[in-house]
Amino acid sequence: MIDEESKNDFLEKLSRSGNISISAKGANINKATIYRWRDSDSEFKEKMRRAEIEGRTYGCDAVEGILFSKAMHGEPWAVRHYLDHNSPRYMRPMLPRIRKFEDEYPGKGLLRLEEADEIKKECEDSGFGIPTYPDGRLGEIKEVELPKHKNYIREWIKKILDLRDN
Repeated sequence: MIDEESKNDFLEKLSRSGNISISAKGANINKATIYRWRDSDSEFKEKMRRAEIEGRTYGCDAVEGILFSKAMHGEPWAVRHYLDHNSPRYMRPMLPRIRKFEDEYPGKGLLRLEEADEIKKECEDSGFGIPTYPDGRLGEIKEVELPKHKNYIREWIKKILDLRDN
């Protein structure tokens, strides 16, 4: 059995790399063990999800720094890539769903889209769908706003399931 220190070591590495395989190897833990923990421990699953997002964000920031440096040194591929993703003049059209999230969460749109998809799946798996807004507004929470309300949604699902089971 692996102790809490090993789990925390893995989570720390994951928060820097965003990659489960690399982090498991760095912590000297079999990847299958990580997935067993994730599937059997909801607290660990949530910590793992947050660490993975943090690691991806950190990794993107580091790679953007390298890309920027290469572009500033005249590397043609880096200049093209930088302009394609940062200048409206050169930018290719973004898929509307991703654009919606990017507008709401600048620089983190794709991560928030993935988070929204995960929250939607939790709602579907619960069998109750997406709840209405916590402030009483009519209608279910909009897809782009799901990440902002994730704690409320998870509590709502938990309460509903507890009521159903009692």
